[in-house]
Amino acid sequence: MLNRIKRYIKDKKEKRSFFNGYANFMCPGVYVFDDSFTYFYRKNDPAVFRHLDHNYTKLMLKRCFLRKLTSCLLKIFFLRPVQLEEKKQIGHPGFQGSLFLIGSQGKEHKVFDLNHNRVLRLYSDRHAFNKKLRLYEQLKTYFLMPSILEYNSKELYVVEKLISAKHTGQWSKSDYLDVILDVFHKETLYLMECKSKKAYILKGMQDLLADLNKNSPIVEFLLSKLSSSTLELEFPFVKLHGDLWSSNILFGKCVPHEIYYIDWEKSRSYVFFYDLYYLMLNECYIKSNYLYAEKYMDGEFDKLLEAVYQIFGMDFEPNRRIDYLYITLLNQYKERWTLKGKNEERKIGKQWKLIIQRIEEMTDQPGQSKCCRSYLPTPGM
Repeated sequence: MLNRIKRYIKDKKEKRSFFNGYANFMCPGVYVFDDSFTYFYRKNDPAVFRHLDHNYTKLMLKRCFLRKLTSCLLKIFFLRPVQLEEKKQIGHPGFQGSLFLIGSQGKEHKVFDLNHNRVLRLYSDRHAFNKKLRLYEQLKTYFLMPSILEYNSKELYVVEKLISAKHTGQWSKSDYLDVILDVFHKETLYLMECKSKKAYILKGMQDLLADLNKNSPIVEFLLSKLSSSTLELEFPFVKLHGDLWSSNILFGKCVPHEIYYIDWEKSRSYVFFYDLYYLMLNECYIKSNYLYAEKYMDGEFDKLLEAVYQIFGMDFEPNRRIDYLYITLLNQYKERWTLKGKNEERKIGKQWKLIIQRIEEMTDQPGQSKCCRSYLPTPGM
């Protein structure tokens, strides 16, 4: 236990070192970690507090008193505030942020200039930087993305427009439905272009399963659920977003609402329906939001899905409704979970079993009134 605590503290100190390395992009002031150790922010800055008020990690901490207490103790005894004095600007000319988002594994950081509505993306390697620019050029025709205002190939940074968007905690049921309809529309147009350009690869289910650890409890569980006939099918694989859920979708505040798609770092080849089902499933997993899953199981998206499947000359088969979800999870396992430790994988698998059980139970309650169901998370969750 003591070693785990030491590693945890070391990890947080390394995160602080990332911030110190990019201090020249920040406004003068006193900076501290937020409770989730995801952001470094300037204290007593009203714009920062408004921006952080509904962020996902803060909402998660509200659910766990022990985790919040631990974070407070760490900040008091091990992670002191950082004082940035006013000095000559040697980072990006004229860019001074007040909020620093620490990138996963130190690969990409973001600096928010909330006064001028700009985001500075800082890359640690050229491959990620080039991928960002390439995806923007390739996909901006199909998916609305924040405009790139400028970039620097030598310093490996990109400046984007900061979109004024509703926090997901403020989304209404109508907002959620507007979002998924926009996703269907954009994905359909994009997949049609992929089909016309032959920018896809047909793979059988056995190809997907070949790289999976059959001894994994998650894989074993999902394979036990899949029908034998589904295992004989093949599907197109296409370059997709790969991490499409509400936190990577910006619902613009201006009317008419514009819907933006951000954070394409996980973009690679997936089964063609991956983004659609990932959106439905991840809302269940992260936010206990079953709105999309229930509408899917009720058949309310069937016409939209039929149009998507027909792009590749396939039929959407309602009797395989749940199998499509299992395939999405297997694809997710291949791309996201294979490097997880046994304990973490066991924890993930346990949660997915409960989610799948709840989704499967929806098929057993066809007479239940929709108004009696709990689509969205309880306020404050």
